[in-house]
Amino acid sequence: VSLLVIDIQLSDIHAWQMIGKIREIERSRDVPVMIIADQPTLGTTVAGVDYLMRPVSIARLRHNVIATLTV
Repeated sequence: VSLLVIDIQLSDIHAWQMIGKIREIERSRDVPVMIIADQPTLGTTVAGVDYLMRPVSIARLRHNVIATLTV
């Protein structure tokens, strides 16, 4: 996996719990995470986490994914 894109409002598990579980796995510890959220500053305090503020267009999502993967 090269990138995890996740909506902060999951129905069955909290997104931060899911990210924590993924980071427990050695080979996925450094996978960048992009969170779709309602609050613009949510992801700035966690290393390796970027955010997109809702509503997100497909063009913006595509741009951010490409930018993240080419760094």
